[in-house]
Amino acid sequence: MLPDNGFVHYRYADALLRAGRVPEAIDSYRTAVKLQPELYEAWTNLGGALLMLERPGEALPAYEAALGLQPNNPQARENLDYTRSLLR
Repeated sequence: MLPDNGFVHYRYADALLRAGRVPEAIDSYRTAVKLQPELYEAWTNLGGALLMLERPGEALPAYEAALGLQPNNPQARENLDYTRSLLR
């Protein structure tokens, strides 16, 4: 059982993702951002994991949240624009 700490869930999700356990990683990223919504990296990685499973409609809000946290981050803008292009 992991503690109620968003950063811990984020790091665990990264490990799951590296192990190819994408659905479990998504769950852990979602827990991370629920506990600590200011975790830009967790939002970004959640979006990326969802795209790995070809779920751009679910990735879009994650990338929007990431851009909201770092509006001047060009990678955040690029991720959001790319995901929007998948939905056209």
